[in-house]
Amino acid sequence: MEHGVGAGTLTNLCSKFANASTFENIIELSKKGDLSKIDLIIGDKTNEKIETLPPDLTLANFGNLQKDATNADITLGILNMIFEVIGMMAAFAIKKDTIKDVILIGNITVIPSVKRILRKIEQTQSIEFIIPENAQYGVVIGAIKTVSNL
Repeated sequence: MEHGVGAGTLTNLCSKFANASTFENIIELSKKGDLSKIDLIIGDKTNEKIETLPPDLTLANFGNLQKDATNADITLGILNMIFEVIGMMAAFAIKKDTIKDVILIGNITVIPSVKRILRKIEQTQSIEFIIPENAQYGVVIGAIKTVSNL
């Protein structure tokens, strides 16, 4: 059973709302998406420079959903929303901790826009996201090590 927000949430939402039913389809569609047709960002509301907040920081996921938004745009919006949730949950979880590095593993780490989304969170939070080489196999490697130690 899946817990939290991750690959299952991504595939189910994209299947229902963007006609993207496979992980590969989601990745390809998201590459063609335009987030400006989906999300409301700080730069949409003010031209003033806010020292601690970049103008492309999301104010509201799906807060600017336009009628001409394509399935690619919606897919990118869903992906952006999920990774912003994951990133902010991680930031809140370690807020009072001395450790500020978060290592991500699993299939969702291979999605090209993941790093871009998480870098925006790093700009506003005291956190660094690390995606190790072959991170998509991290869950399997952990399971194998657990079973071999039994």
